[in-house]
Amino acid sequence: MSTTAVPSAAVQKQLKQGKVKKGIFSVIRHLVLALLAFIWLVPIAWLLLTSFSTDKGINFTRFVPESFTMWNYVSIMTQPDSVAQFPRWFMNTLVVACFNCVISTCFVLMVAYAISCCRFKGRKLLQNLSVTVNLFPGVLAMIAVYFVLKHLNRLLCRNSSLFTPSQFLTVLLAAFSL
Repeated sequence: MSTTAVPSAAVQKQLKQGKVKKGIFSVIRHLVLALLAFIWLVPIAWLLLTSFSTDKGINFTRFVPESFTMWNYVSIMTQPDSVAQFPRWFMNTLVVACFNCVISTCFVLMVAYAISCCRFKGRKLLQNLSVTVNLFPGVLAMIAVYFVLKHLNRLLCRNSSLFTPSQFLTVLLAAFSL
């Protein structure tokens, strides 16, 4: 014969209170996430809507422009006077970014393999240093790198932009290999 234990009234009350607290925290968490999503998405939506408005509609009088036009995109891609050759600038940026990505990935993979497989003195220090360096985004170093390259007169050189210091900012991929 099997018997089922019926929880006492105090235990049932505690279980009910726990579910209520869990529900309240869930609602609060979702409200905070919805607020953050709203704060993050409104500027992006405004940027996109403004890009489809006329020159008169760029002023922030209304969130949604009165008339939509593709003229801004047509003019930036076709007219040589507007923003001086945007497609060429975009292509140059794409080439530099792809080259930088490939070189950085190759370098980082080699360093990560060496750190994860080889046991040497100072390995932990190097790993901790890599983690600390990667806590800060590389964008923070952009101004300093710009001034260093400017003073070295390498900024005006055409091919020097392909060799950037970001290849030497090691992302700690060794942590995934351990």
